[in-house]
Amino acid sequence: MYLYIAMLVVVVAEVSVILGGVNTVACILRWYRS
Repeated sequence: MYLYIAMLVVVVAEVSVILGGVNTVACILRWYRS
């Protein structure tokens, strides 16, 4: 049971990091274009 919870936490963390990276790149591109 704990293994599934740990895997879920890792997946959520990876997704949040990926989304954060995409958001950061979008902000940089927006600032670079303006």
